[in-house]
Amino acid sequence: MVEPLVRLLGPVQYVDSDGSVVELPSVSLRRLLGVLAVSGDQTLRAEYLVELLALSPGALRTSLSRLRSRIGEDAVHTEGAGYHLRCNVDSGRFTALLGDRDHPDPMTRIDEALALWRGNAIEEFRHEAWAEAWAARLDELRLVALEDRAELLIARGRSGEAVAALEAHVVANPMRDRPRGLLMEALAGDGRQADALRVFQQYRGFLADETGTEPSPHVQSIDLRVAARWREIDLSSDARLRTTRGAGWRERTRIEIPLARALEQAAPLIGRTRELAALEAELALARGGELRAVRLSGDAGIGKTTLLAAFARAPRGSSAAMLYGRCDEVTVPLQPFRSIVRAVVEHAPLSVIRSHAELHGGELLRLAPHLRNRTWVPDPIEGGDAIERFHLFEAIADLLRRVAAARPIALVLDDLHWAEPATLVLMRHLVRSLVGSPALVVASYCEAGDELATEVRAALADLDRAPIRRLELRGLDDAELAELATSLVGTDLAPDAASIAVVREQSAGNPRDASQLLLHLRDRRGPTGTSPPDGLAT
Repeated sequence: MVEPLVRLLGPVQYVDSDGSVVELPSVSLRRLLGVLAVSGDQTLRAEYLVELLALSPGALRTSLSRLRSRIGEDAVHTEGAGYHLRCNVDSGRFTALLGDRDHPDPMTRIDEALALWRGNAIEEFRHEAWAEAWAARLDELRLVALEDRAELLIARGRSGEAVAALEAHVVANPMRDRPRGLLMEALAGDGRQADALRVFQQYRGFLADETGTEPSPHVQSIDLRVAARWREIDLSSDARLRTTRGAGWRERTRIEIPLARALEQAAPLIGRTRELAALEAELALARGGELRAVRLSGDAGIGKTTLLAAFARAPRGSSAAMLYGRCDEVTVPLQPFRSIVRAVVEHAPLSVIRSHAELHGGELLRLAPHLRNRTWVPDPIEGGDAIERFHLFEAIADLLRRVAAARPIALVLDDLHWAEPATLVLMRHLVRSLVGSPALVVASYCEAGDELATEVRAALADLDRAPIRRLELRGLDDAELAELATSLVGTDLAPDAASIAVVREQSAGNPRDASQLLLHLRDRRGPTGTSPPDGLAT
């Protein structure tokens, strides 16, 4: 006996506890199951499902009844005016395996994750609006897992197996940069240097014809290493290539930057499923070597930092170095970049720090005095504010490019509406400097009417030079507020639907304001758990 399971990694299916696939004869039933499965534990309001599925309320109730008759009454739970699924989903198992850093064998972990796939994600509905972002996210995670597996094969001296896997992967995904570099390494490791160099030339010609661009600096560095017959050449990444008799393998020092405390200690995310999926999709695109940007706006207390923290802690977010900086009312010059630069200087491999210092000396001492605890560097250049600022900005850009060469980065600038001018100028400088790097820039800010400073608006407009997505957070709905109430006061003291509706009206669904009202309501409830007769306002 196994636990019932909904499959999204292929055709949408329901697998019963005996392992058999339950027949869902109509497209509408499979679509309804898919929508509920994509939403996970989130309760979907009936009004939302009616609009999304283009059904009347009566037709929705009929579809739910038919679905329950097929998969079981307890599988779809009614909660208030909404519904959610009560069973496991294979995509959740897939992402959990990819994010399990404590697994004893990374290869086994990846093989188990890939074995869950039976076709394209959400196959029948992948091009519908409700499924598109999720399908793209799952597809990207699958491709990354395939590439991680090939990288492990190369590292374990199994280059021939890696070549066999990567050749088909490159044909199916000709625009992806990373597998081209891996294929070159695998061929060279298998003693086929000429074939590895030919792969680079073919890729270079393909990009020139299709996009007018060049391969990434990382792939170009692999070409030079292969041409030099795998002598140790360190150009931009922290990779070390060694050769053994008959098989080559690569040892890469992984750059690990701990999460900032503000992200690590943030409250659990409630709702925001689509916004989280959008952030993950943008990071997936950035991993391909394309600078991406996200503008995240919303009122104070709406949950921007909470969303960013959930993004950073998610398995997909953990695939990148999360570089987080925050502005506040205290106008400290370059405030968010101080914390970012200090974290990188403290935790980046020594070889990255030293190769950076060879070009830029001690410019980073202006923001990170502990740089000299890692390696000796000369004093920063002095020559007036403009010259000093230029050298500092170039040094920061170089440091971030070096980190991105070894691991994609997510540069998160929180509460940018408090930023002073130097921070905004540096952000604009980095947007230009990181073009061609696997980097995602996320700028969060409050925008209330015309109160956003002119300098901030200009910097955000400059951010639009990169491919950008705009996300605006709005208030939580009743189901999400009910979930928030349960997390704050527990199930026994959770308010009823009428009280939740009042909370929504008085707070406009703002999580911070709603939390205060809910705690106030809890404190005023009698020992029997009943609401006071005069409501919430007093």
